[in-house]
Amino acid sequence: MRSTFKRQTAALIIPKLTKGWPARWIDWQAGAEVVRSRLLYKSLDAAMTASLRPRQQRRAYLQAILNLKSSNYERVAAWINLMDTLIPGFARRVSAGLTNSSRFPFASAEVQLMSYGSGATVFLIKRPDGDWVLKIYRRSLGKQAHSLAQIAQFFKVKYETVCAWYNGRFNLVPLAHFLILHGPIFGSPAAGVLQSYIHGEKKDFFQDCSNADLLHLMCTHEGLRAQFLFFTERTLDIYQQHGLCVDFLGRENLMLVNDGGRWQLLVVDNGIFNLESLRRSAPAVYGQLTARLERVSYLQRELT
Repeated sequence: MRSTFKRQTAALIIPKLTKGWPARWIDWQAGAEVVRSRLLYKSLDAAMTASLRPRQQRRAYLQAILNLKSSNYERVAAWINLMDTLIPGFARRVSAGLTNSSRFPFASAEVQLMSYGSGATVFLIKRPDGDWVLKIYRRSLGKQAHSLAQIAQFFKVKYETVCAWYNGRFNLVPLAHFLILHGPIFGSPAAGVLQSYIHGEKKDFFQDCSNADLLHLMCTHEGLRAQFLFFTERTLDIYQQHGLCVDFLGRENLMLVNDGGRWQLLVVDNGIFNLESLRRSAPAVYGQLTARLERVSYLQRELT
């Protein structure tokens, strides 16, 4: 999906930029944006989120820094946390120094750095009208306005696709609002998504529960059973007809929520895999995904 996005974005953006402009100027502009985004802003984001990572021994941090296969993002985070072992509190001070939410467009709000994922940095927005989650897309950091619009539209289209799959008889996909706003680093513009905070006890459907646990839970709670059968019906139908599958590999991408005894199944990630492309490009990931498809199919058979 990532490489496809880059090709599509280039195809849309470059012709508009090149109209009447010298080629060398176009190349310089595009190159400067890449350097600014990948090297500067993503490195600063890695430093900002380093304090959220699990603590490790110094040797592990040194290995990550010296490993040629480590990404620049991983090296920066490892270096910050290595310094934290020498100067306790260093990582938190760096994070506090880099996190600037003063230009976020949320009045009367308390903002907390909450977590990070493979593609986004997550903030908790506490307001009098309720709690919200803001995800800033890392690939949008340091980008110009035209690129930000493309990135926001890209993620919005994926969200709308997943909503069309899993909302209807039940609403398994939480409401989301896509934004271009002043980001947390230097207040520079970024693309993000705003969602209501999900309250209650949360579990990963696949990682936190055995098949026996899930069958017992769904047999005990008829509403959850109906939601799961709807989810499975749609998932297997989309896979068989189109060869596509929502990304439920990440932690809590497919979430079980217990809010005061009321159980709910939620699809909280909008990533979409093309199974055939995945089989060729990432066979290990393909194997994990198909194993989980087989697992939901098994649970469906047992419940019906």
